Amino acid sequence: DLAELDVFQEDNAILPELVLNSNQLYDEEASSLTVEEESTTRNEDYHLPSSESVTMESDAKSQENGTVTEGNVTLTNATSGSENKTSVKVECLLGELEEGEIPAVHLINGTMLIKIFSAPANNSTAGECSIVMFYSPYCVFSARAAPHFNALARVFPGVKCYAVDAMTNGNLHLRYGLVAVPNVMLFHKGKPIARFNETHLNLERLVTFIEKYTGLQYNGTLNVTSADMSGPVPSTLSKKVDYVLILAWIFTICCMCYGFSKSTLCHKIIESVKRTWQEAEAQHEHED
Repeated sequence: DLAELDVFQEDNAILPELVLNSNQLYDEEASSLTVEEESTTRNEDYHLPSSESVTMESDAKSQENGTVTEGNVTLTNATSGSENKTSVKVECLLGELEEGEIPAVHLINGTMLIKIFSAPANNSTAGECSIVMFYSPYCVFSARAAPHFNALARVFPGVKCYAVDAMTNGNLHLRYGLVAVPNVMLFHKGKPIARFNETHLNLERLVTFIEKYTGLQYNGTLNVTSADMSGPVPSTLSKKVDYVLILAWIFTICCMCYGFSKSTLCHKIIESVKRTWQEAEAQHEHED
């Protein structure tokens, strides 16, 4: 019995140690699980971007910078307003001259101009370019610009040059926004593209204007010859009686006279003349 009692006591002494060891193992496993959960949470909060997110971010940045990549083709868009204005160009199809034909300005009326530009255009980007000058034979500024525009047909033989008398074709004023002459406009496939807005119109500035919007290079030298002075656009003022202007002056003078007759100053002058006349008659009768 004493031996059995000693064995029982030894077994009871071993059990607390086993329980303590099992509790320590449980605490270590729980702490390791907590550390793994914290590391997982941190990785979720501070994860590295995946390849898709990097690609999307790079695409967004490239679109903000004005560059869009599609396959192997990169399209670059201008980001500045001034760059957009200066980079607008049209592709012109140059016309061919017949054998022995000399490039010159074509004088046409408004009906013919509308008919030319009303022709159906194709869907291609390239098209025929035309330069049109709206002038007046009674305008001194049109006469000064005429030789330079006549020379323009020679330095750009592949571009059609037209001249239209804006005074005899009043329907063109509203159609093309004409407020003054001379007025030079560039057309592409029958549609107005740009208007010449320089103060002084000469050959050099006209060439720069065309090169800016078409990219075409001029041929020959930039000079105005005696042949350009003689036409087709007249460089001398036409002498003609303007009956409309005469009627306008007559109407203006009549309105001024009527307004003066109703004024106080006019009544005072009339009364002064009457009084002087009456005094002169009375003095003449007294002398008699």
